[in-house]
Amino acid sequence: MIKEELEKWAEQASDLYNKIGSEKNLSFYTQSPLDKLVDNQVEVMIIGINPGSEGDYKTMLTNKAWTHCNSKIEKMPTWHLLKGNHNWIESMNCSSWDLHINWPYFKGLMRYFSLIGERNILMDETKFVLTNMTFLNTKNKKDLSDDILPQTISHTVKLIEIIKPKMIVFLAGGDAFGYLNNLKEESKFQDLTSKYPIKKVKDSSIHVGSLCGIPCYGVRHPAYEAEEVFLQISTFLKCVIGLEIKDLPPCDYINEQCNEAVKYVEKAKVLKDRIKPVVSATGACSWIYQHEVLVIEQSTSWDSNDGGLKQTAKIGNNNIAMDLTPVSHENKYYLSVFCRNKDNSAAAIILKRLLERVNVEFQPYFNNPNRHLVASFDFDDDESIIKTITETIQTLKNAICQSFNH
Repeated sequence: MIKEELEKWAEQASDLYNKIGSEKNLSFYTQSPLDKLVDNQVEVMIIGINPGSEGDYKTMLTNKAWTHCNSKIEKMPTWHLLKGNHNWIESMNCSSWDLHINWPYFKGLMRYFSLIGERNILMDETKFVLTNMTFLNTKNKKDLSDDILPQTISHTVKLIEIIKPKMIVFLAGGDAFGYLNNLKEESKFQDLTSKYPIKKVKDSSIHVGSLCGIPCYGVRHPAYEAEEVFLQISTFLKCVIGLEIKDLPPCDYINEQCNEAVKYVEKAKVLKDRIKPVVSATGACSWIYQHEVLVIEQSTSWDSNDGGLKQTAKIGNNNIAMDLTPVSHENKYYLSVFCRNKDNSAAAIILKRLLERVNVEFQPYFNNPNRHLVASFDFDDDESIIKTITETIQTLKNAICQSFNH
C-alpha cells in the first residue's frame, strides 16, 4: 500500500535531511501533502528544483508554525515530509499549502494544464503531486552544493518510484535535466530531447526524457513567463498527456500545434487595441491586459457610490471582472464574467445575485461555479465580440446599480 511505502520513505528521507539541515543550517520541506494519496491515482508529478523561500534549520526547530508544539524539538519529525508545506499561518487559521491556489506560480501551472480535460488536473489534489528535486530551502538553486544534490535527489527518485505518476513535469527544465544527466545511472534517466526536437519559443526549450520508465518533460518555470511560452507549453502538454514515449506524436505535428496556438497572441493584442476605446468610452472600467486574457475590470467601483457591492454582499472586498479568453484548439474566444473574492463560495453567491438582478441565468464557464459564461465567438468575429462586450458592461452596471438601491 502506498501509505506504508510513503511512511517508510519519509523515515529514511527525514534522517538524511535532518542530518544535512543540522550541518548546513538549512530548513527543508515538501509542497503538496503526501499523506492523502491513493494508489495509482496520480496523473502528474510536478517537480521544481528547491523551495527557494530561504530559511534556517535552527529557527525551524523552534518555530511553532512548523513544529506544532510550544517547545524546541531536537529534529524535524518524520510526518514533516508527509504533510507538505504545512507551515501554519495563525492570522488566517490555515497552512501555507491551503493557500496554494492563490500562489502566482501555481496559477501559472494551472495555465500549463488548462487545455487538458473539462476540469483542470490541478484542481484535484489526488491527481497531482507538487514537490522539488531537493527539499533544502536555499534562496537560490546556485546555493545548493554539488555534494548535497546527489544525496537528496536520490530520495526524490525513490518518491517517484513509490507514487508512480503517469507523467513527470520538471520546472526549470534545462537545469533539472542537467542534474539528472549527471546522475544518469542512479536515477534511471534517459534524455531523449535530441530525438524529439521541439522548437523554441522566446528562448524557451522543452526537454523530453524518461525517468524510472515514466515519460518526463522539462519546461520553463511558470513565474513571469511570456504569453507565447504559456501557450506553447499548455499545447505541448495537451499533445503528450497520457502517452508513453513510444506513442508520442511526430515532432512536426507537435510543433505545428504549438505554432497555431502561439499565433493567437498577436491576434489577441490587435483585438485588445480595437476594444480598448470602446471600454474606455463607458467611463466604467479600467483596461488590463494580462497573459492571453483580455480583462475588463473595475478600478475601484462601477459607480460613484463606492462600496455599494460590499454592502450588498456583506462579505469581503469584491471586484467584478470580465475576461475574453482565446481557446486556440477550438478557434474560439470565450467571454466570461466573474467575481474576485478570497472566499470562492462567497464570490459565486455574489455573482449569481448580481445576475439575478437583471434576470440573467447563470451559466458555468467550463464547469467553473465561480465564473459565468456570457458567449463564445469565432476568432474572426470581431464585430460581435465588441458589441457583446459593450452590452455586457451595461448589463453589469445595471445589476450593480440595482444592488445599490436594495
